[in-house]
Amino acid sequence: MHLIGQFNNAFILTRLGPHLFMIDQHAADEKYNFEMLQLTTTIKSQKLFKAQLLNFGPMDFALLRDNLDLFNKNGFEFVFDDNDCEEEDVQNDEDITTSSNTTQNSSARLVALPNIVGHSFDKHDIDEILSMIAEMPGQLHRPRKVRSIFASKACRKSVMFGHPLSEFKMKQIIENMGKIEQPWNCPHGRPTIRHLCTVNLG
Repeated sequence: MHLIGQFNNAFILTRLGPHLFMIDQHAADEKYNFEMLQLTTTIKSQKLFKAQLLNFGPMDFALLRDNLDLFNKNGFEFVFDDNDCEEEDVQNDEDITTSSNTTQNSSARLVALPNIVGHSFDKHDIDEILSMIAEMPGQLHRPRKVRSIFASKACRKSVMFGHPLSEFKMKQIIENMGKIEQPWNCPHGRPTIRHLCTVNLG
């Protein structure tokens, strides 16, 4: 894209061939910063005073074991020990039971949770991640709570409306849009770029 300039201290005007585009400077910068937080952040963990023994269905259990690095990056830590599950609380989706009969081959000890001030996490967040892995394997998934935190941080970090931008910064925002897979909307859903018109260059 060829940079034309800044409009109203809020938008970046660009041209690609005969097509003119208007980039929302805040939304575009915010989306890039959000994606970088998604990619690079490892959530700190808080060790539990007592490990929780969680039950999973066979498919979810397999997904959990195959994606431990992803859960660690989100602040969840597990230990697997099928033989030492006596007298542990077993947390199911519906309730908590002390029966050890349901823990065979599909249980994991949750030994640490994400440590984010003002936010609490539980098995619902683990199930959410497992559901996302099942739908879209091979991606770095985050629970909704974490994505919301990242979106707020990215917003505060990004250039704002009313902020004059240097030519270097405008080009950087444009280049950064090309570095992420889905640059079209900010984390809050606002479009980052709009097609204005097609001009006759003849």
